[in-house]
Amino acid sequence: MTINSFVKVLLLFITAAVSGVYSAQAQFIEDALRFMQYNGYGSSRAGGLGVAYNGVADDFAALGYNPAGLSIVRKSEISFGLDFLRQSTTTTFLGRQEVLGSNSAAPTHLGIVAPFSTKQGAASVAIGYVYENSFFNTYSFGAFNSSSSIVQSLINETNVLADNLAFQTYLADTVSGKFKTPINGNLWQQGFIRERGGIHNLSGGAGFDLTPNVSVGFTITGKWGAYSYSREYRESDILNVYNKFDPVNFASVDFNNLTLAESIEQQIGGFGGTIGIMGRVENFFRFGLAVKTPTFYQIDEHFGRTLSAVFDDNSKNSAEQPDTRNSYNITTPFMFSAGLSLHVKGFTFAAGAEYRDAAQLQFSDAAPSVERLNIEMLRTLVGQTIYGLGAEYEIPESPFVARASYTSVTSPYARDIAGAKNDILALGGGIYLAPNIRLDILFRKSSVSELRVNYGDGQSQYIVDQRPLQISAQFTYRY
Repeated sequence: MTINSFVKVLLLFITAAVSGVYSAQAQFIEDALRFMQYNGYGSSRAGGLGVAYNGVADDFAALGYNPAGLSIVRKSEISFGLDFLRQSTTTTFLGRQEVLGSNSAAPTHLGIVAPFSTKQGAASVAIGYVYENSFFNTYSFGAFNSSSSIVQSLINETNVLADNLAFQTYLADTVSGKFKTPINGNLWQQGFIRERGGIHNLSGGAGFDLTPNVSVGFTITGKWGAYSYSREYRESDILNVYNKFDPVNFASVDFNNLTLAESIEQQIGGFGGTIGIMGRVENFFRFGLAVKTPTFYQIDEHFGRTLSAVFDDNSKNSAEQPDTRNSYNITTPFMFSAGLSLHVKGFTFAAGAEYRDAAQLQFSDAAPSVERLNIEMLRTLVGQTIYGLGAEYEIPESPFVARASYTSVTSPYARDIAGAKNDILALGGGIYLAPNIRLDILFRKSSVSELRVNYGDGQSQYIVDQRPLQISAQFTYRY
């Protein structure tokens, strides 16, 4: 490609000297919502009952649901588990679908419960590790776009010539003092996205009987984790539409393809807590209420981006945006939960619900451009409800236990696409290897659709349909 390189280099030098370094914003509302995902479950047994476990809460997993239920545990308990995730993702972009699968494995939990007696009745303390939230996902998309290009979005990011990636790679130029690009569609577009990481927590808490039929409990939780995101995005002139170059008005360019590589690395730390109360009628009925306090997260982030362009004469240009390092806080809303259960002739029927106002998510200690997202969240997010039913049956004259549940998670957006509600079906069971040793298995299938932005302010979007299958095993020993 030929162009007046001297003029462009001179402009770059002058602008960089006057304007300094430009930092691109890497935060979106989704960066806050990520910390409210609902894919952890504490243990295989709790996962088998879903949100209805709020009405049962009688083993180590109560620490993360309603710690008042810990007082029901009458023997010391050691529990641990492992999870296998098969993530199947279908993307729909401009009417074209792509399916991609990926696998991961991780521990679910490792916990200890120790009971003791009090003047009012029973009590237990518990401590343990839980893999609370997984960010694992891999997906891709591709289609022919006749109406737009990411170059148009790039030229609107900044007026600083030295920091505009489209300008630096000769995909845009200034005409009459304004950025201009002839690249405006008729391109094959494809992207490959890889997300990794998760949230771990270490919790400690206790449950105490106030009376023989009422108990209270609390949990204090410290959290840590990481999130990594990488995207390789490519646009190609497969029809050879851009095959001429106009150095005066920049009305045409001999463009062949571009590749944009982006990466985000986050280190995460946080803390929160839970308080709960539970009432019981003998072994027949339980009813519990719990409140999870807001979780305060500290995020340290590193964001990088590189753009390269190839032209018809095989010349190449590339530019790298200066790495951005920043930190900010995210505060999640209160969560209120309730659950009840009935125990009749070996059957346990349970129901549970949780509620949180997603609009109360908040960025703080961040750049003004990031904190402005707080206003946008008030406009676009609403209360989110999680509700479901579960059942457990101890099969008479056998060592087997069967359980199943359905959980529904409503979308946090006021207006969302079809399929945005997360439907979770779980089947599981257990086998008593000895009177005090049980092995539990869980099969958990979810289904949820999300609308993602490819570039621009909704100018280019695609739908991600996630169908994760989780298989886990749990070992519990009471003594």
